[in-house]
Amino acid sequence: MRGDMTVDMWLEFPEGKAAMKKFNSTDPNFRMYRVDRLMGFKGLRVHGMVFRRAKSGVNKGKLCTGVKGTKETVYVSRAEIEEME
Repeated sequence: MRGDMTVDMWLEFPEGKAAMKKFNSTDPNFRMYRVDRLMGFKGLRVHGMVFRRAKSGVNKGKLCTGVKGTKETVYVSRAEIEEME
């Protein structure tokens, strides 16, 4: 993964709010990192995982390293998204 995941930008949108209700993780560093639109916009497939801060390199201190074994995928329907608007 590239970039700084310190701010979870998806939480500002109805899609992100609906997805976070379905994820099992309670870790404060859990972030949504990929969203796929389903055919005909029936909903979204949302991928998330826990990130940790990089210990070295150009991204040192940034929340940008994915933690193995923490990936989750949820499906959010169009109706669930509309409920969050």
